[in-house]
Amino acid sequence: MPRAPDAHLEERLVTAALCLLDEQGLEAVTMRAVAAAAGTSTPTLYERFADRDALLKGLVLRVQQAMISAVQSARNAEGFVKAYIRFSCRYRHRFELGIRTFGLRLASGEPMPVFNILRQILARETAASGRAFENLALAVAALIFGTVEGMIAAGLDHRRAMDLQRACLSALKLLLAAFHR
Repeated sequence: MPRAPDAHLEERLVTAALCLLDEQGLEAVTMRAVAAAAGTSTPTLYERFADRDALLKGLVLRVQQAMISAVQSARNAEGFVKAYIRFSCRYRHRFELGIRTFGLRLASGEPMPVFNILRQILARETAASGRAFENLALAVAALIFGTVEGMIAAGLDHRRAMDLQRACLSALKLLLAAFHR
């Protein structure tokens, strides 16, 4: 009698890919490594994901869902920034994947749910509109991205990492004040 298909295999594969990403970075997320980590064969993995790009799309969705969970309860822009930095510093390889994805989605016009949460918060807190609003949202995103990059490079336990976070929050306040309601 043939084996029944594993209804949870796709989930296990993405979970295995996420573990590899967290532990070793994006380069470690290969089809062979993911199959082995999930306890299945490479041909079985290819039955669920046509290629590495398809697997990475599933991984990006999982990372995006986790980031949404991390920031969605933020009541204001400062809370969003703190939550985003905290998550990104804890999961630096997820952050790297997210930055890569952000740029691609921005260029192609694809949906960006985490960025949209930031935009909604900024819309509540500022009077900016039109092009000025879009520039503000992108400036805040760039500020966050640069801060996280700098904190990771400095070493998260280094005092300068905290200086970077404080400077980011000060710059955020200045940006928000420029568009105060």
